[in-house]
Amino acid sequence: MRALVAFLTLSVITACGGGSIDRPAPITVTVSPNVADVGLGDTVPFSAKVTGPGSKTVHWRISGVQCDQGACGQISIRSTGVFYVAPNNIPDPPSFLVIATSDADPSKSGSAVITLKDPWSY
Repeated sequence: MRALVAFLTLSVITACGGGSIDRPAPITVTVSPNVADVGLGDTVPFSAKVTGPGSKTVHWRISGVQCDQGACGQISIRSTGVFYVAPNNIPDPPSFLVIATSDADPSKSGSAVITLKDPWSY
């Protein structure tokens, strides 16, 4: 009887592909460049690469302590690409994130650290 149960169990597992489960690749988002020192008023191009299933599009945003109402700059989406446009004044603190969030899975994002530099301090 035990041999029959073992045979039937093995037969079911083998018929189902050996018991393995194919899972889709995880979604990852990579932002390039991932670090940038930017002068006041400068414009820097950015890109995001999304790997995994689903949409390859992202939503862009800026996140930082004092980044309300454009204080840390803006994201400009143009026909030629995505650009970070620095403000004319340095916020405090001068470092913050540019974040790209996956449309396919909003829990997945990539980011870049931006640090604003006063052009007179170079």
